[in-house]
Amino acid sequence: MIVLSGVFIIGPVYTMYTIIALFIGKKATDFVLEGVNTRRAVNIVSNKAPEIAEEVVQKMTASATVFKGHGIYTQQERNVMYIIVPTPQLFYLKKIVEKIDTNAFIVVHHVREVSGGTYVKRKKIQKRIHSNYSV
Repeated sequence: MIVLSGVFIIGPVYTMYTIIALFIGKKATDFVLEGVNTRRAVNIVSNKAPEIAEEVVQKMTASATVFKGHGIYTQQERNVMYIIVPTPQLFYLKKIVEKIDTNAFIVVHHVREVSGGTYVKRKKIQKRIHSNYSV
């Protein structure tokens, strides 16, 4: 609201520059706080979630959790897969899901921090997995 009131005080061109500068400043701050190792949490609703999870474990050397869900609209049981992947691997995860189940429902969330569990950064494995992305 304050920035938009700048249209009347400093004019529309300088207000546009202000908005762009604020956007760049926010992205720079996010980069400093989050670093380069950003991650995404992905929920995949599919009856083929166990098969997708197996493929993810083999191709991406990542782990996944599959649990049961209940669709309110359809009144049917569904498998739901939850996985956290580094942002650059999100594209490959989507390709794996599309290959196995074209009707899968995918939701991607931004993740600020991951700790504990089986999520461990494996530098040696990550160097090797780029050759395994033949989807």
